[in-house]
Amino acid sequence: MQVLCESTLSAYARHFWARQVEKRDPNDREALANIHDGGDPVQWLRCSYSFKLPRIENDVISVVRIETRQEVESLLVHDYVPRDKWMSARNLVPEPYTRRLGQLARRALDRGYFTLPRPGDRPYQHFCAWSRTGSLANAIGEDRPIIETVEGADGIEYEIVDGWGRLLPFAALLHRGLAFCPFESFVASRSGHPATGDRE
Repeated sequence: MQVLCESTLSAYARHFWARQVEKRDPNDREALANIHDGGDPVQWLRCSYSFKLPRIENDVISVVRIETRQEVESLLVHDYVPRDKWMSARNLVPEPYTRRLGQLARRALDRGYFTLPRPGDRPYQHFCAWSRTGSLANAIGEDRPIIETVEGADGIEYEIVDGWGRLLPFAALLHRGLAFCPFESFVASRSGHPATGDRE
């Protein structure tokens, strides 16, 4: 993981809302209109999608380049995700329980998640689109996820805050044999516990 530059929570929030424009969710109209007129994107994120924000203590935001397959597969999801309603409805609850992205991607493949048409599921849509190109180069591109540092049994680990819908199919296609390609991500970390890697 290579630190590219410093960033801010506001920069991440603006990035998030730019993505929401493309989704055309009617529930976002008021927020998007207000942000367009100069409103605070972070405040709107707190009001509408607080679960898409890093922990308060992780107040240092950086942009990094994810440089290895292992860095992707070792990412964690929030502890509730593996057994939440979305996972249960798709028969993806892992047994034994795991939060590792690589293992969850393997589970999705083994359970045939990506083989049935799921027009409303973004992980499925991304998987199909990237499968057709046969490459993960620019798969994530400017659509940076955000991860944050957490204390693990073996030290600092990284947990997905926003980007599950892109990272799950990315990891699944690595299992399918596509070559890993580096991509950029936001990282939120605590002061004194910076994101790993030397700045370019």
